[in-house]
Amino acid sequence: MVIWMTPSQEKQVQFWIAYFQSDGFRGINYVADAGDPKTMDTVTIRFSASDPAMPTYDLNLFIKPYPLEVTFDPKSLAPGDTANIIVKRRMTDGTLTDFPPDQLFEVGMIEGCRAGELLSGDSAGEYFKDIPPGFKFAAADTLSSDSSLIKIRVGTKLTVSGINAKIISSGTNTLKEILLSKNFNITPYIERKLNGVSNRALAISSESSSCNIFNYTYSDYAYGSAEEKKGEPKLVILQPTTNSQNEHITHQPEMPAVTCKAQLQNYSGGQVTFDWEYKVDYQLQTWSGSYTFKQTAIVAGSSVTKWTVPFNNIFRGGKVALTVKATTSEGKIYSDTLKPNSIIGDNPSPSEARSGVELPMQVLMYKESRFRQFASSGYPLYGAGKYGGYGICQPDNPRA
Repeated sequence: MVIWMTPSQEKQVQFWIAYFQSDGFRGINYVADAGDPKTMDTVTIRFSASDPAMPTYDLNLFIKPYPLEVTFDPKSLAPGDTANIIVKRRMTDGTLTDFPPDQLFEVGMIEGCRAGELLSGDSAGEYFKDIPPGFKFAAADTLSSDSSLIKIRVGTKLTVSGINAKIISSGTNTLKEILLSKNFNITPYIERKLNGVSNRALAISSESSSCNIFNYTYSDYAYGSAEEKKGEPKLVILQPTTNSQNEHITHQPEMPAVTCKAQLQNYSGGQVTFDWEYKVDYQLQTWSGSYTFKQTAIVAGSSVTKWTVPFNNIFRGGKVALTVKATTSEGKIYSDTLKPNSIIGDNPSPSEARSGVELPMQVLMYKESRFRQFASSGYPLYGAGKYGGYGICQPDNPRA
């Protein structure tokens, strides 16, 4: 038997020979799985036999597009990204329209379950049934490979039923009886399981080892795909950030508890050595200076490293600059610096300031600063003039 397709269809379709017997039954299965046409497409398969008495017959297959269109925004994701999943209805003329806000959907992951998960409201998972629009895909923070394909299936119930595909099949009839005047409507698809699939020309297994198999119920559906790429290694300071609030020296007084976090993202090699530097610059009326704290830590791959700054007995604020350097086991160095915030002070209450202090000194403290160590800005309270004092007692430098 010869199977022939029109040249215009050779790049868009694929056919499978199911089986042939030496006598009697002849049959094929046709699979329209090579793409997602936006409008109706047609395939012609011509059948002929070695018996010259049997005429040649053309079989027309009409491939209709999916009734939905599913897209990711963005379509290309980096680890940790979140993509909106946009679902539109495709009309018979190929145009796309929005669904009403109360439309419910069935959505499940086909491939890429290790690369992330679906989000619907506050819930996360691989499959949801009867959820409203607005669902999303959250990419995993790390990837074990350089990239991962993400594929989902989205179905819904349309007011007009979807197109039912039909199998080309035969019993014991002759080739002429099978093929004469037969036209078929076929919706393109790739299914994930061989059993329990109705209204499909053929179920093709495309099972990903990381995804579960779900029993989908809606026959009006489409697929959407995106790609998550690992990208180049990137050093990121996770905490503090450029928008971090100022740290405070408390009224007890105590220095703040400052915890710094960083990660060499997209790195799957060996150990990474982090070198931290936390520097505080201060400026007073008559002098300035800085103090620096350093620490080294070693973590595996893209693990997050954490460091709490050891102020020890230093009580001094100022503007903060944080620098971290990451050195991989291959010797490649990544670095990042930011100026997240400042360390400022909180004043004690008057009763706390007077506690344990003799009366003459209390009078001095009240007269000089009204029991204030810091101005409203959080920086030390300065006295008037070039040689004015500072703080709660306003000590002055001796005049020259």
